[in-house]
Amino acid sequence: MSQRVGDLLEIENLLTRYCRAVDSQDWALYRSMFTADARVDYSAAGLFVGTCDDAVAYLTRHQKSITVGMHYLTNVESRFDGQTAHVVAMWFNAVALPGKSDISFFGGRWHDEMTRTPEGWRIRDLRLEVTG
Repeated sequence: MSQRVGDLLEIENLLTRYCRAVDSQDWALYRSMFTADARVDYSAAGLFVGTCDDAVAYLTRHQKSITVGMHYLTNVESRFDGQTAHVVAMWFNAVALPGKSDISFFGGRWHDEMTRTPEGWRIRDLRLEVTG
């Protein structure tokens, strides 16, 4: 298997683990996918921009009231530049929001800047785009 194919598979697996970490509220797993200086931008959803620790603090407070959250990932595109990758991936989330009797659906794209580290690919900059 070529290095490039391995990189593509590792990046897609990283994003799949990201979905699982958020949905299962596994914040140690969530943190493990980011570089120490990572920036997380969830402002498109009206949330915040900050560090990975800021994201964990926010999500810990707000995810407790969500009984169902199922992120789905598709159409992962990666463009490589040395030890960095520019990644765009489509996402879809079915979620049970507090005070709602039905499941709500949201979708969009993640725009990620990733860095190859000795531990593998990690997210350096995550920007959420909401399309619906």
